Amino acid sequence: MRSPARIDRLTGAFAALKRAMHERMKRSGAFDPASPARYAVLGLVRERGEATMKDVAGFLCVTPPSATALVEGLVETGLLARRQDPKDRRSVRLRLTPKGERALSAGMRRARTVMARMLGRLDASEQDRLIALLEKLLV
Repeated sequence: MRSPARIDRLTGAFAALKRAMHERMKRSGAFDPASPARYAVLGLVRERGEATMKDVAGFLCVTPPSATALVEGLVETGLLARRQDPKDRRSVRLRLTPKGERALSAGMRRARTVMARMLGRLDASEQDRLIALLEKLLV
């Protein structure tokens, strides 16, 4: 049987790990405080090839107007481009621009550097066990 206390500890540990990663990314100069959501949107669009505003809102668990405000900033800075969906004129499709691809790649390199430092506290076998356990949760 699963212990509520154990589940609470795990939930807290995952949240704390995410906060620690973001805090260390900020301290390293990798991104400003608003960027985690921006990088998440860029990653979603890269992964899918194109995405709709509905995709972005659902992915971020925000309302469509909130997603629109975030995407607008990415479009204005040249990281994303919009195009009308040829099958549905009411729908807009988003794609990464070359500038967006470069920004996302640079952010991912910095994230890997920060993660490598964090994982450096674990020896190789501990890292392998952690990876295996996390992958098991994703099945």
